[in-house]
Amino acid sequence: MLPEEMHFNDIYKNILKNSLFTERQTYIIYKRLATKKNVISISRGAYYRQLRQCRHKIISILYSILLLQHVGAIDRQSLSVLQGLSNKLGVIPTLDKSDVTDPKRMESVTLALENALKKMCNV
Repeated sequence: MLPEEMHFNDIYKNILKNSLFTERQTYIIYKRLATKKNVISISRGAYYRQLRQCRHKIISILYSILLLQHVGAIDRQSLSVLQGLSNKLGVIPTLDKSDVTDPKRMESVTLALENALKKMCNV
């Protein structure tokens, strides 16, 4: 990922670490949605291969959510909680100049996020 184009604070780094996506795939998704342009630092073939992998992962995750909800591993309220968490994370600036840079504050947010996600799992 090009650090001058997209910065992740520790909260987003933790989310990325625990997700199914690589940092490069996240960057490709971000660039695709934000600018509709290809990533310049990789070949076109590599870019489209990564983009295809990203689409496949996203669709697989959506199928997994449907399946997990159907078997009761997550309930319907979990999706609302996820939406709320996503909205709250969206207001945390991702730039290094963010006012949310205090390590204790970031650790507290990260811990609260992990606890909320663990509570959503009924397994």
